[in-house]
Amino acid sequence: MKKKLKKRYKFIPFVSILLLVVLSCSEEREFKRKCDAGDHFACTWYQKNKICPTGRSADKGSCKWLSYYNSCRKGDMDSCSNLGVMYRNGESVDQNFDASYDIFKKSCEGGSLEGCFNLGLAYEGGWGIHHDFLLASELYKEVCEKGVAIGCYNLAVMYISGKELNRNYKFAAELLEKACEGNYMWGCYNLGVMHSRGEGVEKNHDKAFDLYRKVCESGDSWGCYNLAGAYFSGKGAERNYTKAYAIYDRICKTGDMESCYNMAIMHISGLGVSTNLNKANELLKEACHGGFYDACEKIIELNI
Repeated sequence: MKKKLKKRYKFIPFVSILLLVVLSCSEEREFKRKCDAGDHFACTWYQKNKICPTGRSADKGSCKWLSYYNSCRKGDMDSCSNLGVMYRNGESVDQNFDASYDIFKKSCEGGSLEGCFNLGLAYEGGWGIHHDFLLASELYKEVCEKGVAIGCYNLAVMYISGKELNRNYKFAAELLEKACEGNYMWGCYNLGVMHSRGEGVEKNHDKAFDLYRKVCESGDSWGCYNLAGAYFSGKGAERNYTKAYAIYDRICKTGDMESCYNMAIMHISGLGVSTNLNKANELLKEACHGGFYDACEKIIELNI
């Protein structure tokens, strides 16, 4: 038999309630004074505190801003970083790259790895500050060494592109491995691509296949697409058109038009499925209407 627990009621003395009200009103007056003096943050606080005085409001964005701002004021540097993200993205506030940069800088200097990562993004993107790819790379390296997988990934991309830093595939592959070990799936995916091409690492289709499968199992359609390609080509796994078709079918239904196109080609050639020009036509039209231009050209070529 389940035991029913008695409810406990907590009584707050009237004096405590009165003190809280006095402090709240005093704080509100102070923010109003700062707002009148031109302090942007004070004005935003004053406005959102009216909308969300208790943290329970239909306007969840205002409550989130208020929560992050109040926590940031108390020294929570990760909350400062989250506040900066809201300004960078224009979430519940007007987009303001200058404000986001200042907040990320404060957050990073206060020891927040999230703040340092976002500060790196600001330098790389030129958001609120001039482009400084070297400083961005140093920030990514700093957070990567402290276990932030996406920092490793972003630094790897800079080494792969060769636009911001001298191209270095070997170092990029090492960074992608760190990102993948940190379960950042884009790191695993791109490491798989490098193994399949032999860039920065020895060409290894088996390793690439394992990485694509890991990414696909996480729900990422790009990983699934390359996994299907491995089954189709027989590189990294025994060739299996049936498995390739099943994966293409699954991600075609999620909007991957190139997979729809590949299914059509398999129906035309009878690979893994029966030859079915009507089905192929349906899939080609779907892919064409979905913006995959090769499918449109194939329709014209086949005249179907």
